Amino acid sequence: MPQKQLTMKDVENVIKELKKRKLDLRKVPVYIGDDDELNGIHHAWFIQGLDSKSKGDDSSLLELLEERNGKPKEDNVILIS
Repeated sequence: MPQKQLTMKDVENVIKELKKRKLDLRKVPVYIGDDDELNGIHHAWFIQGLDSKSKGDDSSLLELLEERNGKPKEDNVILIS
């Protein structure tokens, strides 16, 4: 069964929890796992918003997302890479 798509609300909830623990968010690293089994874990260097209505670089990145995951249900998505 496919996993539920991570949302910014999920990210916000984690940030709130880290703040409760008095962690310095500027020093908390972000990593990206490449699949459910975590066969590969990668550094995260960038976060950006993508707009499906954009005619620029967003369209090529959205095409890559669509090839791998299908067309996003929302017009705006966040990409961490």
